[in-house]
Order: sequence, then structure tokens, then C-alpha cells
Amino acid sequence: MNFIERYTKLSKKLIKADINKYKENFAIQITMDDEDCGGTFFVAFKDGVFAVEPYDYVDNTVNINIMALTLNKLIDKTISVDEAFDKDLIRANGNADHIVMLFDGFEKKATKTAKKEPAKKVEKKVAEKKEPAKKTVKKVTEKKETKKAEPKAAKKK
Repeated sequence: MNFIERYTKLSKKLIKADINKYKENFAIQITMDDEDCGGTFFVAFKDGVFAVEPYDYVDNTVNINIMALTLNKLIDKTISVDEAFDKDLIRANGNADHIVMLFDGFEKKATKTAKKEPAKKVEKKVAEKKEPAKKTVKKVTEKKETKKAEPKAAKKK
């Protein structure tokens, strides 16, 4: 995947950030370090207008170097900004608070609902399996009783 393709995918996600709660203007220049899709773009919030554009932003408040996969994880909230800094997955020069402001604007993906549904299905399957097992036990005991009655009748003659 080249830079334009990667940028297009990421910009569609980035533009959904809910940062209207912040009053402070910021401009983040993001440089992706990937070999196949390296390049620079910026995310800016200025006077209530949010923009994601595929070129340098010289007057930025912070610039970061990051891999595209890590950027995607930050957007999806599978990793926090603090974890990314702790693991040296992100390198920044400038006001790091603006990075936190941007990525706090994304909601965590709702994966908990998907995990609860299969658990309910498993419970239903277990309950269904228990009922046929009881019927099988009844059939086996009926056959044994029938066999026991026949030999006693044969001995009396």
C-alpha cells in the first residue's frame, strides 16, 4: 500500500475525531515511518475547524513520527498514547498534550457486545444437549426391564 492509499484510509478515520470539547487550537504533523507507505500529513484544529490534509504543516504545535499500524491502533483505542510512548512506538517533538487531545476524541470500538453474544449461544447449546441425554437414559432402562421380565416367565413353565 502506498502513502496516498494509507493516508486516505487513515484520514477517513481521523476526521471522525470528536474534539469539539477542546477550545485550544493545535496542528499535528504526522510522519509515517513505514517503508512502503512513508510520508507526511497533518491534522489541525483551528478556530473550530478540523482538517486532515496530505502535506507538511510548518507552523505545527507538535510533530510526530509513527508507524501506520501504531497510528491505526491509537485511532481504534487498542493502545493508549501513554503505552505508545512507553514502548517507543511514537516519537514527538512539541506539545504532547495535543496528541492526547486528538486521540481522546475517538470512541473505543464496541467489542464487548460481540463477546457476550457467543457466550449466550454456548449456554443454549449446553441446555439442548442435556435434554436428549435424559431421553436416551429412559430408553436404555426400558429395554433392560423388558429383558428381565422374559427370563422369569420362561423358568415358570
